[in-house]
Amino acid sequence: MKKLYIYAAMLIAGALSLSAQSKIDYNGQTRLLEYKMQKQLVKSGQLDVKSVSEDEKMLVLVDLEEGETVAELEEKGAVIVSQRGDLVLAEMPISQIEDMAALESVKKMSFGEMLTTKLDSARVSTAFGDAHSGIGLDQAYNGKGVVVGLMDAGVDPNHIAFKEQSTNNNRVQRFWSYGSMGLSATYDTPEEISAFSTENRKETHGTHVLGIMAGGNKGSKLYYGLATHSDIAVAAGTLTTNNVLAGASKIIEYAKSVGKPAIINLSVGSNGGSHDGTASYGRYLAALGQDAIICISAGNEGTMPLGLRKDFAEGDNEVKSFFVENYVDGTFKGTTTFWSKDQTPFTFSAFVYDNDQDKIVYELPAVSESTSGKYKTVGGSSYGTSVTYHSAEFDKAFTGYFGVMSDLCKDNDRYMVSLNYDLRNAAANEGNLVLGFKVTGVAGNSVYGYCDGVYTEFTSYDKEGWDPGTANGTINEISCGENVLSVGAYSTRNSIKLANGTETYYPSLNIYPKPAGAILNFTSYGTLADGRNLPHVCAPGLLISAFSTPYVQYNSLGQGNYTTRYTSFNKTYYWGPMTGTSQASPFVAGTIALWMQADTTLTIDDVKTVIAETSIKDDFVKNATVKEQWGAGKINVMGGLKYVLDRKNASGIAAIADENDNMVVEANGGIINVFVAGESAITVAVYNMSGQVVRHVSVNDNEANVDVENLPKGIYLIHAQGAKGRYTTRMVI
Repeated sequence: MKKLYIYAAMLIAGALSLSAQSKIDYNGQTRLLEYKMQKQLVKSGQLDVKSVSEDEKMLVLVDLEEGETVAELEEKGAVIVSQRGDLVLAEMPISQIEDMAALESVKKMSFGEMLTTKLDSARVSTAFGDAHSGIGLDQAYNGKGVVVGLMDAGVDPNHIAFKEQSTNNNRVQRFWSYGSMGLSATYDTPEEISAFSTENRKETHGTHVLGIMAGGNKGSKLYYGLATHSDIAVAAGTLTTNNVLAGASKIIEYAKSVGKPAIINLSVGSNGGSHDGTASYGRYLAALGQDAIICISAGNEGTMPLGLRKDFAEGDNEVKSFFVENYVDGTFKGTTTFWSKDQTPFTFSAFVYDNDQDKIVYELPAVSESTSGKYKTVGGSSYGTSVTYHSAEFDKAFTGYFGVMSDLCKDNDRYMVSLNYDLRNAAANEGNLVLGFKVTGVAGNSVYGYCDGVYTEFTSYDKEGWDPGTANGTINEISCGENVLSVGAYSTRNSIKLANGTETYYPSLNIYPKPAGAILNFTSYGTLADGRNLPHVCAPGLLISAFSTPYVQYNSLGQGNYTTRYTSFNKTYYWGPMTGTSQASPFVAGTIALWMQADTTLTIDDVKTVIAETSIKDDFVKNATVKEQWGAGKINVMGGLKYVLDRKNASGIAAIADENDNMVVEANGGIINVFVAGESAITVAVYNMSGQVVRHVSVNDNEANVDVENLPKGIYLIHAQGAKGRYTTRMVI
């Protein structure tokens, strides 16, 4: 029943003040209208007063006018969570949001949208075990000295995979839980984290992803991840774009506070939007990407026709297609957007088509110019005055509503048409009446269409002259911006055997058997309007990793629906398989953590260069039917690590390996800085591999600078002696 209230609320015209409405994105308008509708229902006695809180707050992304500050927002009661330039994440009381939107300092507000969660054989096929053992390298690389983090759902921070190998200490240093309105709880001490179970026992996605990226081999000698000695900082909970931004910001703040580089994985995403990275959350994410390396899963819709593109020419300036339901028979619900490549408008019209008679039986009014962001809706009589106009012909085909709006998007200066709809076949519709559309443009322009993929996709119904849609455009919207890395998936195995004897996993998805090394065809991909092809690279996506213990218990998976388990101190831990680009992305994130251990200064541009130069292009990549799915090819853990080390060696100081947590060694040109926590005076000696002291410094401080600029290239030991102990680490010069 609540959903009915929401959908009705979405169609109320004029419920927001015009000054505020023009600045609030459509998702925000919907949320506010739902809130107002609930208030009305409370007033009429149809809803319990406890269901609506006067003081309820929301996490809002604010785009400030150029040169403005947050002062006006704070005066109105906003609490600033994080800020990057003119983009601000702020908590706001719902009752004050419209007033804040009307402020002169506010350009626009975004409430965000809901996102969805999108290693034994992998260790052998990618040779990351060699990095852990240090084979052919100056030392072992395991992510030590790097902070790894994620924003996900269903995280069990006390899984044994996240405990130190030699102790029972938890490597999870911070945990932030997010609800639908933003941050709900912070756990920042070992005691608080150890007493915590999970933010969502119905999910294990986040535990599985974190295990791939950073899970150790404690409890399992087969199914461990890459950055096994890294520090871990986790955000988890309700997956909205604004929560993701806030969680990533928290991880970066923590990493900066401990003076370590950060790598963040986001195995979440959506298919709606412009796919050019210009939306507020895309620009905010790009700003975060300047402070941490961010990996994002490409998406798992690579077999679905969610994209559409048409380059208009003289005599060929029209494209037409149909919407078809997926997942739920007879249900069309969600959003679809169409984008011009520039400011040039195009004409959009929708219609009801009779497949039996092969003709249009009812055409909705066309939209050929901006509606200034206001939806025009058509619906049946059951919607009363809450739709723009009614149609008996439309009512014969569908129950529900269909809305169209158009505008010149301020983010990217591109003309766009947005559709929002919630339709089901009417009783008289036996499946012959379907929903179609036509886009007409001008020669030289192009149109890009994107279904959100929740309940609808494009189809031609095999009719000549109609566009069937394409999977080129399914790429995860939040991976399309600058300063992030998009990751696809391939197979490293062709079967998985569970503890209950089942040989295959998810057989209904036809994932198995697959040749080891082949692309997983569900990998989303896209050629963007600016010519970029995504994803950037692919990694193993059929992986076995940690399962959340609360999840296993809640879902009664103790009958063998897992791969292995381990019991310690009366608690049982589980590992099991999951499949998707959600698994490939943390594999790349964990790989980059090893590279960042070798060179803490790596930027996203550096990482993209390493990937472009070292990724494996075997026959599967070279002979691919859809080359865009592969990006640069297969991630090369060892090749990339050696490339990073070689590049660092060529320019001076290279890898630094902490062997004592109290000692931190950092390089700056030809100078190394040695810091030892807890000491008041230290003596630092630099030894070559023959045991000779080549540099020696004593200071009455716990920090010393040592000039190593003229030393020959090679591996050296850095030794510090203080009153409380001896400290040693290695480095390459």
